Amino acid sequence: MIEIKKIEDLLPKKKRDQPRRLLAVFAHPDDESLNLAGLLAKSAQEGIKTYLVCLTDGEKGVIDTKLKGSKLKKKRIRELLRASKILGVGKVFFCHLPDGRLYYQQQKLKNFLKEIITQVKPGVVITHDPSGGSTHPDHIATSLTLKSLLSNYPSDEINLYFVVLGEVLKETMREIKKQKINWQMMPEPTHWLNIASFTSIKEKACLVYQSQKLAQARPVSLKVWYQLFDREYLHLVDLRKKYPFRFGKFEVNYFKFKPPSQKTILA
Repeated sequence: MIEIKKIEDLLPKKKRDQPRRLLAVFAHPDDESLNLAGLLAKSAQEGIKTYLVCLTDGEKGVIDTKLKGSKLKKKRIRELLRASKILGVGKVFFCHLPDGRLYYQQQKLKNFLKEIITQVKPGVVITHDPSGGSTHPDHIATSLTLKSLLSNYPSDEINLYFVVLGEVLKETMREIKKQKINWQMMPEPTHWLNIASFTSIKEKACLVYQSQKLAQARPVSLKVWYQLFDREYLHLVDLRKKYPFRFGKFEVNYFKFKPPSQKTILA
């Protein structure tokens, strides 16, 4: 596994002497801070232009039951913009697709992402991994669509990375949730970043999301949590290789999803 010393090392070699651009693509507001806050903050510190795509407005993330519909959408968008500013993101693109419905919107999703990639011309694209992490169908649809799209690009133009977890954090989360989490589809990490000097920024960005009460999502304070788990992990995608994706039933107290098919897709 490769330690990331400089973010520019994640770019294809031919892109390192050009304007350095990184594009992060996530399904919901808060995905960027939970998954990639340290790397985004370090990118900004190194002078790399960072861009963020948020595909939905997160209206299905009803944690605060006082907020619903358009009010929740507006609040989550405001929170994302505040968090992005903390992390030094240069520009945020919103797709405004329906939360929880990306499985059914994959062509629209592909068209939108192709347009953004043409506009931004990134050397690095980072997104959810094929497992979805939490197995959320929006995460999986995002990962599948980007992998399919970028497989048509020259391999020396863009490096695609999946955000993945290290083994220690995987085991810890399994213990916390008291259940076996289906992460068989998650590729092994190829790169890791020490974010010890960015944990306070990551905590600050996560705490912006009051609508999601992220401070209560861990058994200890976020400050302690990110001091314990002060690494972010990536998997460099081999765009010539087929990766397995599978949509399964997903159910939490505020959202249910049952796909028409649970067959494994190779893309």
